[in-house]
Amino acid sequence: MHDNVKNTLPDIMASANPFMDAQVSIPVVGIKNLKLPLTFSFSNALNSKLETQIDVSVSLAQEARGINMSRFVELFSESTVLEYSWKALDELAQRLCQLMGSKSCEIAFGFNYQIDQVSLRTQVRAPRFYPVKIQIKKEHNLPSRVSLNFSFLYSSVCPCSQLLSEHAETFRGVSAVPHSQRSLAVVDLTFAAQQLLTIEAVQSLLVSALKTEVQTLVKRGDEQAFAELNAEHPKFVEDAVRLLYAELRKEPRIEHAQIKVTHFESLHEHDAVAELSY
Repeated sequence: MHDNVKNTLPDIMASANPFMDAQVSIPVVGIKNLKLPLTFSFSNALNSKLETQIDVSVSLAQEARGINMSRFVELFSESTVLEYSWKALDELAQRLCQLMGSKSCEIAFGFNYQIDQVSLRTQVRAPRFYPVKIQIKKEHNLPSRVSLNFSFLYSSVCPCSQLLSEHAETFRGVSAVPHSQRSLAVVDLTFAAQQLLTIEAVQSLLVSALKTEVQTLVKRGDEQAFAELNAEHPKFVEDAVRLLYAELRKEPRIEHAQIKVTHFESLHEHDAVAELSY
């Protein structure tokens, strides 16, 4: 577009506000579900280009009318590599506040993160993908708060069903199989000041707590090992949430944690749920 034409375009943000009676500051104005291919730099020194879903918002002053949302897209389009570090994420939040003339902002990047999994017995390697959301929140001139939302699928054998199955075989001479189900743990972790856990470290904490992560590539020996592992670690939904709580509390870099667990029952029509936070 020629400059002489561009200079004649109307700017609604420069015009008088017709809603004077409704003039009030707004803490959150922005966009959700913006999808862009962003390149991230993680601690493993490998840059990963990921299809990323972005939620971003800023505060709007009482006297301002609009925020020019195209600047959001321009900011992330111009970012060549986003480093997963507190310093880099804090600088990004500062840059956003300056660009938009805002005192506070929030940014969330959602994507699927690959961590390779080694099978239980045959030691075959295969990729697993974990839904992850990195969230940055900045208020005024305070340091940014960074949190990580991580979803983890595992298997859960019902302890009651396991005992009843053993009873049936012992006292009734009838073969029985305890019911188990695919289960989901979602943890939302806020890190202590200027400290982050790697995504791999978070995944490792959840494996350590629950033991029975679902598998990607299994041969017969791996399937047998998985059945043995499930039998060794039966758990109700309340057991699972307590195991996660105990494991996460050991990590000093986690300041706050919200834990949500769902067992998608194979016996019942309904799901079993439990939540804990600190």
